Amino acid sequence: VLISLILLAGFRNFRGVFLPMLAVLIAVVWIMGLIGLLGYQITLITNIIPVIILAVGSAYAIHVVNAVMAEKQINPKRALQRAIAFIVVPVMLASVTTVFGFLSILAGSYLVLIREFGIFSAAGVVCSLLLAISFVPAVLAVIDRDVRRPARTGLSAQTIKTPQVGQPVAVRLIDVIPRELSLLVFKHQKLLITFWVLIIATSIWGISRIERRVELIDYFGENSIVRQGENLLVEKFNGSTPLYLQVRGNIQTPEALQLMVQTQEYMTQFEYIPYSQSVADLIKQMNDVMGEGKSVPDDDYKIAQLWFLLEGQEIMDQLVSPDMQEGIIQAYVTSSDLDVLREIEANFDAYVATHSTDDFQLAVTGIPIMFKRLDDSIIKSQTYSLIIATLLVMMMTSLLLRSPRKGLMAVIPIGVTLLVLFGTMGISGTPLDIATVLTGSATIGIGIDYAIHFISRMGEGRSRGLGEKESLQRAIHISGKAIFINMVSVSAGFAMLMFSQLLPLQRFGFLIATTMIVAGMATLTLLPLLLWKRKITLFNQITK
Repeated sequence: VLISLILLAGFRNFRGVFLPMLAVLIAVVWIMGLIGLLGYQITLITNIIPVIILAVGSAYAIHVVNAVMAEKQINPKRALQRAIAFIVVPVMLASVTTVFGFLSILAGSYLVLIREFGIFSAAGVVCSLLLAISFVPAVLAVIDRDVRRPARTGLSAQTIKTPQVGQPVAVRLIDVIPRELSLLVFKHQKLLITFWVLIIATSIWGISRIERRVELIDYFGENSIVRQGENLLVEKFNGSTPLYLQVRGNIQTPEALQLMVQTQEYMTQFEYIPYSQSVADLIKQMNDVMGEGKSVPDDDYKIAQLWFLLEGQEIMDQLVSPDMQEGIIQAYVTSSDLDVLREIEANFDAYVATHSTDDFQLAVTGIPIMFKRLDDSIIKSQTYSLIIATLLVMMMTSLLLRSPRKGLMAVIPIGVTLLVLFGTMGISGTPLDIATVLTGSATIGIGIDYAIHFISRMGEGRSRGLGEKESLQRAIHISGKAIFINMVSVSAGFAMLMFSQLLPLQRFGFLIATTMIVAGMATLTLLPLLLWKRKITLFNQITK
């Protein structure tokens, strides 16, 4: 509903709302149907794929509709043919780079649900593209038979219509903002550059404050019954995060039981492990009942007698295997701090290495170890996905725009947006977790669309014989409107995730909504400065 209202304010007619929304809703049906047909399930992360498609997929149809409206101001009779002939290439390029952005998430991914998110999100983008370049033009050709009637909205090649005072504020803003941005770019360059330098400097400072969290309980708010239950377990009991140390060998021997006792004594030195239990504890208790003291007997025969008394107890199934060749020590950890997780992994890996023998092999596992490896995966996935997405996007834009310089220029606004993304995470205290780790690649894949459309529109102006400045102005006027509408609609779509009851989804929605605004504004202000040849003189003046 919110995206529809934004489209209505931007296009001010039925087709500008109906076609983009119909196209993405069909894409949502296709993808969710595909997930079901292939036997996959809805997870914490794949749950947001419909929002991804609604917000991202609508961009392609928005640019198609906007291109047709713009062409109607120049040549109403051939508006559809000319618009589609021009817009198909940048829309396809934008979708390809977005697909690369989502697929780059697969690099270094530790969790299956993150891989599924990347694959099905990329598939949703492809579906949205196919509908935007085939279904939407076909519907336009059917419903727009009266090509002689001038369109109610659109921008000519040289001029911008001045909004009427009586129009709604949202409508006036959508028309006024591209004009004001054009004035900033060509008359207030120093102000713009100073603004972006301050933004970048602040973001770099914020990056140093980023935190990482992998605790599952962090997904729920302070007032959640889940968080309250966890706090109760930590405060009144022994916590709820299990750590397991496995012993392989003949568990009924004194040596195996003494090894368990020794390991449990080793655990007591860590204040965050208040409790542990093994079958050795039961043997010691039974031995104490028999008057022999609370210790493990050295005699195999005595152990066999005590073991006979324990057989049939339910707890035995939790502590030893049926063949008596594997036993486990259960412990509980009261902290999920990353420093604690690193300490647990390092200390117990070293303990296992030094105390394993030919007769008894030790292995450590449990939730703390899983959290630590998940944290490693988050860092690895973030690094690999950003590098791969950036290189693929730069290579693809350079090839399709037939210019390495344009490919590099298209990536610069995204580079600035990434700095703002991670800076915002540090400043706002938003941690890097299994959901926010997806934001970097998603930002590259989605945000690059703006630069592609802007550069393509500028190139079209040059092909029509316009000068460099006139081409840039035309790109800001025509593409600027579509970029602004898309920027606001995408941001609004993702902002809806902030109403989720799960904190990672709230953070994901907040970050993508923020970065889409930054990406759009960087494309409409910073990119024209980089593409304008007078920038050399300008930067020399600023340097002086």
